[in-house]
Amino acid sequence: MAKTSMEIVMSEDLRQRLQTAAQQQGKSVQELAQEALYTYVEDIEDGVMSYVALTEEGIEHVAGEGVMPVALDGSVYEASRKTA
Repeated sequence: MAKTSMEIVMSEDLRQRLQTAAQQQGKSVQELAQEALYTYVEDIEDGVMSYVALTEEGIEHVAGEGVMPVALDGSVYEASRKTA
């Protein structure tokens, strides 16, 4: 698999928290950040797949805590965490 890199702008607080969490897990900051991104993207994909499944079953609206509307292409997904 080809690899690429990107620069992420974040607050100093988040950088320190990420560094501390990586040390506690015995991982590098890069490893921990990559795992977090994989998990986050998988959660988005799971949400889209759930939405598609519910829509196909005729369920148009699902209400509940933590439920967030997502466009089928994921473009309307809103982050639940603060950004830098």
